[in-house]
Amino acid sequence: MGFLDVLFGKRVFCERCHTKTKAKEAVKKRGRFFCSDDCRNQWSEANPPPKATGGDPASYREKGLELLKLAQDYMGIVLKVSGGKTMSGTNIISINVAAADARDAYSLTQSNLMKYEREALESLSYLYALGLTENAEALESFDFQPIYEMSVMGAGPLQQKRVRKMVTPAFEWINKTIDALDGMAKATSTARSVCEKPAPEME
Repeated sequence: MGFLDVLFGKRVFCERCHTKTKAKEAVKKRGRFFCSDDCRNQWSEANPPPKATGGDPASYREKGLELLKLAQDYMGIVLKVSGGKTMSGTNIISINVAAADARDAYSLTQSNLMKYEREALESLSYLYALGLTENAEALESFDFQPIYEMSVMGAGPLQQKRVRKMVTPAFEWINKTIDALDGMAKATSTARSVCEKPAPEME
């Protein structure tokens, strides 16, 4: 971040009309910035969300779960270093939070949030293909730019509290979406079992 960004706030270009606007005031969708809701909506109509093709629902569920569980792990680290609670018990979350000072927490937050966004955005095409539109739209609506703009000089409990407040809703949507994908897989398995059940023998 340059001197002017520090002084006046970081600016970004609107994806649709290319107007320069303050990042903290911009509207975000699918990792892109827009100067207004109107620009975002017009761009969304002209650029429908990508849907995975060339596969089947089972493969989409499998790939979506793989990506979202990684996203869950990375966001879990962000929550953990900011003092929040997580529901993920996977191996990636294995850092010693007690030993991390404020600057370590700042660095871990920035790096793992970037990894989270990468995995979450990649999962969207599978979610849309499976009809989980509400989940996909929720995941692509979160804007973490204010976290990226936080200064290491301000690292500490207050900053960690702000981070926790901003990322918790995204973590909850990740968990909801993983539950939805698991539910779809179980429903498919149950239906398959019913279909494969042998018919009773006639006397």
